[in-house]
Amino acid sequence: QIENEDGEDLEAFAGLLALSIENVRLQESLAEEKRIEDWREVTESIAHEVGNALFEVKGDINKLRESLSATASPAGVENITLLVDELANGVGETEKVFREFRLSTRLPNFPQLELKRLDLSDVLRNVFEPGRGGCRTEISSLPYLPILGDATKLGGALREIRKNALESMLGRTDPPLMRIKVTVDQTDTENNDAIVEITDNGCGIPDRAMPLIFKKGWTTKADGTGRGLPSVKAVIEGHKGRIFADNSPEGGARFTIRMPMIPVHEQRSQGATNEPNRRSWQPIGSATGVRS
Repeated sequence: QIENEDGEDLEAFAGLLALSIENVRLQESLAEEKRIEDWREVTESIAHEVGNALFEVKGDINKLRESLSATASPAGVENITLLVDELANGVGETEKVFREFRLSTRLPNFPQLELKRLDLSDVLRNVFEPGRGGCRTEISSLPYLPILGDATKLGGALREIRKNALESMLGRTDPPLMRIKVTVDQTDTENNDAIVEITDNGCGIPDRAMPLIFKKGWTTKADGTGRGLPSVKAVIEGHKGRIFADNSPEGGARFTIRMPMIPVHEQRSQGATNEPNRRSWQPIGSATGVRS
């Protein structure tokens, strides 16, 4: 016969067992939610990168169409034009699919970076090469800027800024123009910062948007996700850099990036103070360094 005390012990044990089972179920549920959330974040990140790639292809298609229209019509050019139109339609349909997909997913967490020694000027060249996206570009001279960085993630962040600039310049009466100015802050003789200013002649950033521009989920676009510029900020800060947004005195938006360079003593010890041999851009047009 079970004594009252034994019964109370059994009842307490049963309560603890039920609580433990409930905790296990809760942990399994949370783990499953975490797996789903991680998967959604990864797929959204991939979709965003592919979306940027599609934007690049659209720019190349427009440039090809302009080149065809400016050329004397040889035999077969009509067929090429039809092919370009079909390609443009295909890209447009693909964009619609990705737009719907991106709207169904959430924002990414802090990006995983693969930091390697690189020249930030090379990344800038790759993104803002002449004629990219059909936009005239003015760029200052690009010095050797040794940093520890992830070239892929940095390139993606800069392309996102360029894409936003190109979109803001659509429909403007003035020809679209981007300016990239690069300087080095040598206030600290040991730890220098590379400063990159990217400006456009678009509609600029509205005052109400200024404090929210890097906030996750906030957007002024009907089909936007509010992911692009927050991701840019995350990448820059992942490199221990900083990014600021304002409007330039000449009009248009301006993004300023400060990126820490490899300390001077490390450059000297590794023989990195001399700029490596690499192909530089050749000026096109006037001697002011205007590229188009």
